[in-house]
Amino acid sequence: MIIAQQRVKEAAFLFLPQTSITGAVTKSNLKYPQIILPDSSPHILFPSAEENFYTLHASVVQPIYVGGRNTNTLRLARASLLEAQTRYDSAKRDATLAVKESFYKLLYSSAALGGCRGWLSEMSRQRAQAKLNAWESVEGEAALDKMEAEFQSLLQRYRLAKLSFLRALNKELDSVVAADGDFKPLPAKADLNRLMVWAMEMRPELKGEVYRAEMDAIAVNLAMSRRSPTVMLGANYDFVDTQFPLRNNGWEANLAVQFPLAYDFLTQITQKKAEQRQGALKRAAMQDKVRLELNQAYENNSYWQREVVSREAVYSRLKGRYSAAARENAATLSALSAAGAVYEAQLAYLEAVREQLVSRARLEWALGQEIPAE
Repeated sequence: MIIAQQRVKEAAFLFLPQTSITGAVTKSNLKYPQIILPDSSPHILFPSAEENFYTLHASVVQPIYVGGRNTNTLRLARASLLEAQTRYDSAKRDATLAVKESFYKLLYSSAALGGCRGWLSEMSRQRAQAKLNAWESVEGEAALDKMEAEFQSLLQRYRLAKLSFLRALNKELDSVVAADGDFKPLPAKADLNRLMVWAMEMRPELKGEVYRAEMDAIAVNLAMSRRSPTVMLGANYDFVDTQFPLRNNGWEANLAVQFPLAYDFLTQITQKKAEQRQGALKRAAMQDKVRLELNQAYENNSYWQREVVSREAVYSRLKGRYSAAARENAATLSALSAAGAVYEAQLAYLEAVREQLVSRARLEWALGQEIPAE
């Protein structure tokens, strides 16, 4: 962005006159008159007892007509700045997606860890109250050990999820962070056709291709403008003398016309037009890529929206039946197995919530903006 902004300023400076002030001192011991060019302004020196010759030269050159090259250069710089802005927006969009994904995974790890802790406590209570024979005791201990291993595994995943979240935020890895939020699905209720229209308007990559198309057209104009003559108005003012203060002065003004004579006019124009056609093909390919990404993200989000409803119903049904059975029946080995089954249903539901949130974030990434709440 900063480089593109400075290039716009440089292009704007082309419309200003080119000015220079030069001071020079020439030491000589001449036997005959001689022309010198101490500051790109010729002077004739004659044999003299003074060895030093001082000059102070000021010049101004103002382009009057350059065939539109300066205007097209400024337009090209401005289009390049807008294209750089789209690259910045694209990078910001990628960073936002990374933060959302890492945050949802951290919330999932926290919720899964809490759920596992609760069911581990419930299974420990059931094991303590159950009257089991020797074989059933072995099976009960194995079930508890398996749940304890699951808890430790989820705890390790939670630690890794925190590191990933800090990395996505570009924070120090030893910073204190905790997941705080409602871990529940956020359905995206939007029509695919409407989302497709929004994506064609909002995706920064497509905006960048539009600006690149403008840049290609300007490049063609710049190549064609090389055939145009250049008209410049210049003025010079000189102070010269062999000692200070400089008492001799003079000025001159000139109007110059330069006609370019080059052999690569047609090759440059042909090259830029070919690059313009290549840009049109890239834009068509980019549009197809955006449509594919949006369709894939939409289908994935639709699947997880249906799946999260189904898994929530299964978990709620099993949890309700387990609670009713726990109130009406004594603790047995079957109660331990049932607790493990309900935990697996809860974990499946939490995974579905995570995938639904991540798929929604990816759908918003493919869309180029957040989906408005309905």
